[in-house]
Amino acid sequence: VKELFVADVPAFSNDPEDRAQALHDALAIVLQRVLVGDEIFSDPSVAEIMAQPVLFLLGESSTVVTHDPARRGSPAWKMRFHFDGDRLLDALKTSRWAIWNEIRPETLLWLVIERGTSRQFFERQTMPDWAEDLRRAAQQLGLPIRYPRFDAKERQQIDPHRIMQPGYDALLQSAARYPV
Repeated sequence: VKELFVADVPAFSNDPEDRAQALHDALAIVLQRVLVGDEIFSDPSVAEIMAQPVLFLLGESSTVVTHDPARRGSPAWKMRFHFDGDRLLDALKTSRWAIWNEIRPETLLWLVIERGTSRQFFERQTMPDWAEDLRRAAQQLGLPIRYPRFDAKERQQIDPHRIMQPGYDALLQSAARYPV
């Protein structure tokens, strides 16, 4: 995973208060990438790190995303923060959470979209908005994702309406084709 200790976050302005909130949000993103667990922010070690994010900051940059004054509710800046991975990992040694390093296996994502009684598999080519949202979410979590091919063989083998049924092994058979 590249840039494990880098996070991009939106901000309303480049003012000190908004920058401090963005720095806090960016550090939270990085911690969620490297710590294994659901309630990491309840850990005293993590809370101590979150209280002083500037101690782990290596650098930052910001860019204006929009100049439109009518978009007051939308972020106008994108801020990028680079954190000191070694220092951060050293500080996390006292936490009770396992640390997930940058060597991560790909996750094969079979996503079924349900609309009413209709179900269909997510396909990047025909659903670009979903694809971009998934890309951003995976990047934020530091999760390498691989998508299935959905070639003719897979389309014949796998039924999105049966995918959740017990004993339906067509998905596992198709997944065996991928080196993940």
